Order: sequence, then structure tokens, then C-alpha cells
Amino acid sequence: MSLIRIFTVGGTIDKIYFDAKSSYEVGPPNITEVLSGLSLNLDYEVVSLMQKDSLEMTDADRETVRQAVTAAPENEIVITHGTDTMVDTAACSTLSLTKRSF
Repeated sequence: MSLIRIFTVGGTIDKIYFDAKSSYEVGPPNITEVLSGLSLNLDYEVVSLMQKDSLEMTDADRETVRQAVTAAPENEIVITHGTDTMVDTAACSTLSLTKRSF
């Protein structure tokens, strides 16, 4: 079984809410806890690239994601990300994926 690389950047999956008024901070990656609660037989490694709300991501952050994807030796990559700017990051990262051979 091949290793799945999971890059985390923050977003809703990693948010910790403090009150009913939606005060929050972006915490550590939550994907390991999510996956451990499932009956899956996967080999994966989680790499936290940043802990940001997707609305706070910059072009430099997207470049960090792109570089991580490009440098990863794995062919199976998952990026956990907030929904607000996911398309922007995907557009940047897709350039890396098209250069990889599968």
C-alpha cells in the first residue's frame, strides 16, 4: 500500500470555537483524529504547512502549498483547506500536479 501525504493548512476542519458568537482560532491539524475514528487501512503522513483561516491565506501561502506538493514523493496527496479560497489554492497547486507523472 502506498503512503498518502496529507498537507494541512487550517480552515474549518481545524477551527476551535470558543463561544456562540463564533470566536475561534485555527488549531492543530484535526485530520488524524478524524481518520482514527474510521475503520480504514491506510498508510498516511500528516504534514502541517500552516494554521490559517482560508480567508487569511496569501499568494505566498499558496506558493508554500505548491512547493510542498511538488516536492512530495507520493502520488496520492490530500490537502485539508477551508472552503472560502480552496479554488485559488487548487489552481496554484494544480500547476504542480500536472508536472508530475502518475
